[in-house]
Amino acid sequence: SAPARPACRIPALAAQPLPPWRAFAANTCFAAGHLTDRNAGWRNKKPVISADACTGCLQCYLYCPDGAIYKTGLSPAQARSGAATAVAVDYDFCKGCGVCVTVCSFDALAMVPERGDGPAGAHLQEPSHAMPTEGGQQ
Repeated sequence: SAPARPACRIPALAAQPLPPWRAFAANTCFAAGHLTDRNAGWRNKKPVISADACTGCLQCYLYCPDGAIYKTGLSPAQARSGAATAVAVDYDFCKGCGVCVTVCSFDALAMVPERGDGPAGAHLQEPSHAMPTEGGQQ
């Protein structure tokens, strides 16, 4: 006969008490079905594009891991003739990783400090539900 399996030493997940909602970091605890549609506000540097140096090669656009860099629709020639660029950064989705700056061979992007004009995540919408109290009631 097969040897007996030892009893599981990990208690059932359902038997574990949930921590109070105040134990979670701000802007990380949302009701089921709620998705944040912007960055979480923890970026401390952001990429800025130099219109004079941008050639429209699209390397930053191709390598951005968050898809935060988008094409403006301008050709490189049109972009160089004005103050616009062939690409732009959607700061709602940019996490400030700096990949775009690293892949740009023309030094057209630079990471600049984020302006501290509000608490981190202040731009996020508040969830439309009441947070439960420590006792579990809303």
